[in-house]
This record gives sequence, C-alpha cells and structure tokens, in this order.
Amino acid sequence: MKFNTVTVEGLEIFYREDGDQRSPKLVLLHGYPASSHQYRNLIPLLAGRFHMVAPDYPGFGSSATPDPREFVPAIPSELATAVAAAAGACHAGAIGMVRCSGPCPPFRG
Repeated sequence: MKFNTVTVEGLEIFYREDGDQRSPKLVLLHGYPASSHQYRNLIPLLAGRFHMVAPDYPGFGSSATPDPREFVPAIPSELATAVAAAAGACHAGAIGMVRCSGPCPPFRG
C-alpha cells in the first residue's frame, strides 16, 4: 500500500492507494469523524481486482487542516473526483452518498 498526497484547492489531501493502476478504480470515502485508516485492512483484500484509493477529508487523518474561518467544505464527490484524477482515473463520482441535516429521509431505491 502506498501513501500519497495531492493538492486540492490549496490543501494537501492524503490518500492511501493500492492495486494496479490499469484496473478499475474504487474510491473509498470515510464518514465523520473518521479517516482512510478505517479501510487499512479492506484495501489489500480488494487490490487484486481494483485500483483502490482512499482519501482523508480536509482536517481528518493525515490531510491538512484548513483555517475554519476561510474553509468551505468540498462536496465529498468533488474531493473523490480530484483524488481519483491524481491517481490516474479519467472520471469518478460518489455512489450511495447521503447528505442531510437532521433526520435522514427514507431510502428510495
């Protein structure tokens, strides 16, 4: 497993990476409060089939902590796209990401 950083909107974003870069990409986004460390055992298990990428959000794990007076949080899919591009993906997006404040609405599959 490799540990890398990429600059996204002026912040150093840490990410874990494993697997063949020619394989399909799988980007793992963590929850709050957490970090890519939670995927440390899963990444090697899937690296034989996928190019695994797991970033830390700004202010979490090993990513840079922004000035809270100036920072506007990125949408997780935008962060995933930027990190996936740095890892060699042509495009990326979030699957199953739900953002809500208060009680979450029921899932409508």
